Amino acid sequence: MASKALPSRNQTALIMASTFIVLTVTGLVMFLWPPREVAIATNYSLLGMGKGGWEAIHLGVSFTFIALGAVHIWWNRRALGAYMTPSRDRLAYRRIATTLVLMVASGFFGAWIF
Repeated sequence: MASKALPSRNQTALIMASTFIVLTVTGLVMFLWPPREVAIATNYSLLGMGKGGWEAIHLGVSFTFIALGAVHIWWNRRALGAYMTPSRDRLAYRRIATTLVLMVASGFFGAWIF
């Protein structure tokens, strides 16, 4: 049985951009969804789906995004390694510190939202 080949770099970038857009839209839909009591009382749905349907799409697409993100990191490991390897100049250390701070801040922001 032949193994399936990974998508090309271009395909990965296109799919990741598409999944990011879908994640943004589904996240906004769930964030702006009316409170449970209002949604039940009015039988609220959007494009024929309730909140559970939007959550299922968001979860499935997020797994795809994470998997393709891992593939992206693997393919670009040399460039990322060169970017993260400090040199003697202070700018490299500042760049690494800024990247790490932004990553941690985005994680905390995401945890704070939910």
